[in-house]
Amino acid sequence: MMDNRSKNKILFEIIRDDITERGISQRFSEDRISALAQQNIKTAYVVTSEPVVKGVYLTLVNILKSAGIRVLGFYFNPTEDESLESLCAAVHDCIQSRAEGGCLIISHRSTFAPIFMAAIQVAAGLTVEHAISTTAGILKNHSYFEKYRHILELFGEVYHSVSVPSGMIEAVRIIPDSTQEFSADSITAVAIHEKEQTASPEKHEPTPHADVKKQSTLQSSLQSSLQSSMQKPAAEIEGQKRKRVLPVFRSIRFKLITIISFIIVASLTGVIFLATYYFKKDNDLRVRENNMQLAEVIATKMRTEIEKYRIVMSLMLKQNGSGGSSSQESLLRAGEDELLYAGIAVPAPGGRYVFVKAYENRLLMNRLLISEKEIAALNAQSLTRLSPSFAGETIISNSSPQLNHPAATISFPYERTPAGAIKSVIVGHIRLDNLLKTFENPGIAQVFMVNVRGDVIAHPDESYVRSGANLASLSICKIMMTSTMDNGQTRYRDKNGLYHLASFKKNRRRRIYHYCRC
Repeated sequence: MMDNRSKNKILFEIIRDDITERGISQRFSEDRISALAQQNIKTAYVVTSEPVVKGVYLTLVNILKSAGIRVLGFYFNPTEDESLESLCAAVHDCIQSRAEGGCLIISHRSTFAPIFMAAIQVAAGLTVEHAISTTAGILKNHSYFEKYRHILELFGEVYHSVSVPSGMIEAVRIIPDSTQEFSADSITAVAIHEKEQTASPEKHEPTPHADVKKQSTLQSSLQSSLQSSMQKPAAEIEGQKRKRVLPVFRSIRFKLITIISFIIVASLTGVIFLATYYFKKDNDLRVRENNMQLAEVIATKMRTEIEKYRIVMSLMLKQNGSGGSSSQESLLRAGEDELLYAGIAVPAPGGRYVFVKAYENRLLMNRLLISEKEIAALNAQSLTRLSPSFAGETIISNSSPQLNHPAATISFPYERTPAGAIKSVIVGHIRLDNLLKTFENPGIAQVFMVNVRGDVIAHPDESYVRSGANLASLSICKIMMTSTMDNGQTRYRDKNGLYHLASFKKNRRRRIYHYCRC
């Protein structure tokens, strides 16, 4: 039965030393690669004896690998005795690889490739003289082999001293251009150079013979290493080749890149985490501070407004709506646009309270479509809630549902006895249109005002004011009613599942509460 290796050819190609990357691409074009595939080329050996250009070498390797051809590189230094051992190993690998398919031997910046070719023919069973003659015919330079004849002779003795199958080489040739046809006759070789080069004749020097003992020792060591390698099964040899090539993840470069990448990722993660933590903490602190400041500002403004209404009501009742200084005139004009009613209430027999003096702004009442009957009903209701004001407190309540318009009722102490007891109280009804502008929604914050019972006095949503809504069940209102502090802050979750940061500010003397929540 014919060995499969006898069907696979060994092809030889010379690449000039000054070739460029573009020249490599042109040399190994798609047509040339197709020709290699037709010849069943599975392995390529790049033989070098001098340093190569990195870009050219990598371009050659990448082209061959992309075509599915395995690439092996051999470097021979003809001046070293170890070249014989490398030559034996290379020839042995070449013969073993022919079990898979044909081989392509590429000579690039090499003075030893012809010796490699001659050694393959010696391994195939030719004599040293015949192998030199055949290969020298390719190079047209017989004197070249005289320098290395002793290496081929020693190789033949070592290689053939081991049991090596013969008849394994069908053809050794240089690949012709893709436009020419391949012949598969006997052992032939056709040299095709990309540019004509005339080999300069070299001066023949006698071949120096090494010491007999040294040659004997070298031959013995080579015979033993070659014998042991050829006795190994093909699977074991292939396994050893794979072991010589470390996986990427086991290389020191991969480990260093992994460690450095881990350090960088860990550092960036730590920095991002710390930056996010402190930014969130600082942002939360600023929101809390702004919330408290907003509640404080609104409370201060409301105290000023209520104090203005106290003065306006007093002036209206004293002068009955006319006369006074210029500053009083400006206050009276403001009162005429906002004050609906003002009256002085005093205690009466039976624990009741009655009005002894009153001022009605009929012009404003007519404009807002509020009748005297509605004001009278509101006064009667207000007289039942004057006890805290006779005790010294300022009370404000929502009267919008009774007047069908945003309005509030304010009562506060007015006259006192020489002993300091409160003798009379002023009760006034004011419209809230101008006051509600202060509570318009400022961004994400919502500001509103309630009294001691949780009744809404002012709110950005006017429907809360008109309906007289009560927010006593709200978490911030509950905290306000039970807290002994003038201000406070809390975070709570509403019925819709949304979280709010809420602040409150109390006005203890006037029993008014201002809230701000985000």
